Amino acid sequence: MGYGDEIMASGIAKRLTSKKKIAFGDGKKIIWTKESEIIFLNNPRVAKPGDSLYDVLWEPYYRGNRNYFSSVANGRFIWNYGFQCEPGEFYFTEAEEEFGRSNAGGVVVEPHTAKFGNSHNRQWPIDRMQTVVSNINNVIQFDYGKKILEGVTPIKCTFREAAAVLKYSKAIISMHGGLQIAAAAVGLKGIIILGNFIPPNISTYHIHDNLIGYGPYCGTIDTDCDHCKESLDYISNTKVLERFSLLNV
Repeated sequence: MGYGDEIMASGIAKRLTSKKKIAFGDGKKIIWTKESEIIFLNNPRVAKPGDSLYDVLWEPYYRGNRNYFSSVANGRFIWNYGFQCEPGEFYFTEAEEEFGRSNAGGVVVEPHTAKFGNSHNRQWPIDRMQTVVSNINNVIQFDYGKKILEGVTPIKCTFREAAAVLKYSKAIISMHGGLQIAAAAVGLKGIIILGNFIPPNISTYHIHDNLIGYGPYCGTIDTDCDHCKESLDYISNTKVLERFSLLNV
């Protein structure tokens, strides 16, 4: 998942807070990704590579060992239904805070899913998001090379700057992914278009109105899944707009 996994890790660290720093790794070494360096920046709860490992609390959550799924079988994630995600956190620099304040007050939309093997099974039709955006004022979309919707204000920035903008925004309408998880970390309400790829308890937050389809949470990887597509098709743009109106932003 990239950024999202590491924000989820920061939520785990927050829950496990003690006098010891949390070390994400295999009990022998800290295992970070490039996303870890970005998300954990300035986080006093998390041990970083190179820190002393004498007095840390190990947590076996790292790339290759994410405990929200137990295994992969027959081209599907086998979900761990006992996992419950918790809001993470950011420790912003003053420059990042200022960037957020200077782009405050909008509604953020994320019409795209990340480019992983399963992204096509989580992608709500772009034309539906365009219809939603056309009925909302003051809409922001972060510009990182994917299609920009008509009528939005595009913002080019780093992921941390985007998270800071979320902190000062009114709401988010998003696919499941890193921005949705970042929004929960900064306390931003919104509408999340989830479908039925992944169970809500694993990947969503109470602060959000999470829209699902129907049927099992199949977790199909790589191949196109008719069930995932039908579940997303079940979520109409009218429904999204109705739910958004209840946010009173």
